[in-house]
Amino acid sequence: MNPIRLIYFLPQVSILLLVAICRALGFGGDSTSVIQLGSTFRYQVINQKTYVAQTYSSIDTNHIFDARQFQFIKNQQKEIIELGKAYLNKNALMYFEVVNHSTENLDIVLEASHTRLDQLECYLIKNNKPILLEKLQRNTPLYLRKNPYLYFSFPLEIAPTDTVKVLLHSVRNYGLHMTNLELYRKPAFFQHAIIQNLKSIFQLIYCFIFTVVLLLLGFYFSEKLMIYAGVMIGAANANMCTMSYFYDLFPFPSFLNINACNIGSFWILGLNVLFHPFTYEVVQTIPINLKRYTIGAKVLVVLNMAVMALHFLPSSYFTLFVITNSLFPLTLINTLWAIFHAALLFVKGKRIDYLVACLLGVLPTMLKSVTNYFLESQENLILNSDYFTPFVVVILISYISFEQFRKNLIFRKIHESKMDLLKDDMESIRKNEVENIGRQLHDQVGNTLAAALGYLNKKNTDVLTSKKILEEAINDIRFMSHNLVKDDSQSLITKLERVIEQYDEFSNITFHFHDFTEGKVNQIEHLTQQNIYMILKECLMNIVKHSKAQEAFLQIFEQEKGFRFMIEDDGVGFDVNQEGKGIGLLNMRKRAFISNLKVNIESNPAGTTIIIETM
Repeated sequence: MNPIRLIYFLPQVSILLLVAICRALGFGGDSTSVIQLGSTFRYQVINQKTYVAQTYSSIDTNHIFDARQFQFIKNQQKEIIELGKAYLNKNALMYFEVVNHSTENLDIVLEASHTRLDQLECYLIKNNKPILLEKLQRNTPLYLRKNPYLYFSFPLEIAPTDTVKVLLHSVRNYGLHMTNLELYRKPAFFQHAIIQNLKSIFQLIYCFIFTVVLLLLGFYFSEKLMIYAGVMIGAANANMCTMSYFYDLFPFPSFLNINACNIGSFWILGLNVLFHPFTYEVVQTIPINLKRYTIGAKVLVVLNMAVMALHFLPSSYFTLFVITNSLFPLTLINTLWAIFHAALLFVKGKRIDYLVACLLGVLPTMLKSVTNYFLESQENLILNSDYFTPFVVVILISYISFEQFRKNLIFRKIHESKMDLLKDDMESIRKNEVENIGRQLHDQVGNTLAAALGYLNKKNTDVLTSKKILEEAINDIRFMSHNLVKDDSQSLITKLERVIEQYDEFSNITFHFHDFTEGKVNQIEHLTQQNIYMILKECLMNIVKHSKAQEAFLQIFEQEKGFRFMIEDDGVGFDVNQEGKGIGLLNMRKRAFISNLKVNIESNPAGTTIIIETM
């Protein structure tokens, strides 16, 4: 070959080989891998233009930067740059190149999301040596930063047709290690920073207002649902401070392991705990197995609180491993738990608000995380707080609370009206019973005592007859005095057994009592028990006074819905058409109405049957 031609082709072959090597290393040769900016540039996400080192070694600013020793590969994910888990990859390196194709100097700003970064160093590669531009930590004071903002941001200046090579060294102490890189034209960055700060402040303010209002109303009206909602929104507000980087300014106590690096996961786990009391108050309105729900909720609460407690322990491989790998599964389980019961509430309770809150509030986050994992080949399932829609969640939770509060106020008003009616009815019953006792003392006991006195005043005093009449009067008084004794503290079965025993002792009638519910009837609401007892006692007293029966039976049965009380006697019966005229029977009807009881009376000359049913 001609030496001249060899000299001509040798530089071209060398260039081709150099390009091939660069492409093999992932740098420079691929024009799509270099970030190209023009005069119209304002903003660009550069995650897919960034290279991530597969191995890490410390950066020496005194030595030549050799990319081969770090084995850089191009990041494929659009929305994030995933750098691993802190307990495995505490340190990471990223690299990218920016070319200015314009004819003017470009003042740009590199912003790195540090929700999951704790420290970031920015180096510029000049003359193949890394030169430190700036080192930022979460607690770096704003006045010491080149850009005085809470964001991890670095100013870059690129001359016309020049190329800037940027090397980033990130450090993560807890949880997942990842970031998102964006380039801004300087004015666009300032505008973006101001808008984001105002947005964060607005979110914190409205969440704080909702929290305070819900808590004040909840404590004032003793509404548990509103109290739980206020606490929950307060925890969500605290978690939003993580996304806004406000905790970077907070001086955490040195004796606690919790700090701005790991408080985000702490508040997410706290939300997992706090939503269970809120949900319990909501699902109580539908027919579900509350015992099973309580057991499941307690298990989830204990698991979340156990991981929360690890945040206060000294950092170790075990604590980092558990916190990092349990956050997403626990949150996913809690989300599915909430959606399942929201669906039950919709199906059984015809309430859609709780379901909408779940679907619009937390489900998008889970779907985004899962689809990213399977469609974008992410290494880890990531719970990205940026996907949360706090405004929607706060509004829906507040709506659920206020709607329940409105219904409770209406219920209270109706209940108060019923209680007023109940007081009037009970007062009427009390007056009737007092009048009845007075009438008995006057007509029955008074006449008996007058008769006894008449026998004693006769010339031929009939002591035996007078004694018999006086014993009858004593029995009547003892009978009435037993009816006046208050026994509200005893169970219904105990009171019925006692009154049956008394009537069996004072009268000539043989009473039989059978409880076929095995004591389940004692679970009836207290006021209903008392009214049932008073009705049954009135029935038994009428049997003693009027029936002339030999035997009487009181039996209690359990039905599919409620209980049945049956009283039977073999007496002479009475005219059912006239049964509403007696004071005792009128009181029975009133008590049955108050406690929503169904009373049926059948009577004939062979006996009487009275059936009382709870509904």
